[in-house]
Amino acid sequence: MKTFPAVVSTSAVLMLIWLGLTMNLSLQEVLLGVIVSTVTAAATSGALTGNALPLLIPGKFLAAVLYVVYFMGQMVKANIDIFFRVFRPVIPIRPGIVEARLRLKSPRARAIVANSITLTPGTLTVDMQEDRIFVHWVFLPEGTFTKEPRIWSTALPADWRGSLSSVFLTVVVALIGAGIFLSFLRLLIGPRATDRAVALDTTTLISTSLLVLIAVLEGRSILLDVALVYSVLSFLGILAMARYLDGGLK
Repeated sequence: MKTFPAVVSTSAVLMLIWLGLTMNLSLQEVLLGVIVSTVTAAATSGALTGNALPLLIPGKFLAAVLYVVYFMGQMVKANIDIFFRVFRPVIPIRPGIVEARLRLKSPRARAIVANSITLTPGTLTVDMQEDRIFVHWVFLPEGTFTKEPRIWSTALPADWRGSLSSVFLTVVVALIGAGIFLSFLRLLIGPRATDRAVALDTTTLISTSLLVLIAVLEGRSILLDVALVYSVLSFLGILAMARYLDGGLK
């Protein structure tokens, strides 16, 4: 019975997502959505949202709305900042890891803050230990106190590490190149529209992996934000294409 409020909350959220994706209020679609949402929420014990019923209290609901508004404002501000940094001849970055403490008792609330930070361009949550959170910044302000970076030891000799790194890099680049080529080939051949849609989705997924690889090799953490935004836009584009192939909005 302790998980019942969480199951109800998750069912409601999943039902809203179902209605948003299907765009159909027919009795059959609604009943199917209720069944799928309820079964999924019960199977996961409401892990998606937890007990969100306290949001029905006006004060907490207002606080949640203000948080969303503040987050969206910071998101827009960060996107504009990253946009102007990317298009400069010399990208102004001074990356570093910042440790902060959260005055939040709920692990779910801490996870929401950590994910909000990751979704904001220019910042990435790399670790969280109880009430401490470690965030990677693209540009640290002047005068920020920094510690010496920790050097991780390894049992492999230096020459072995170099050889293994070269082999690994060669294999990864070859696999990415082959994947992009095959996906692009399927995009051209088809023959069905759904085949081309899946091929396009696969191409964007592999391209995202390539961006992450370049970010690691070149040490340009800003490309991780580019890869994140690119993957989100790709996901939305595929959803729109799937809706179009399904007959559009009816």
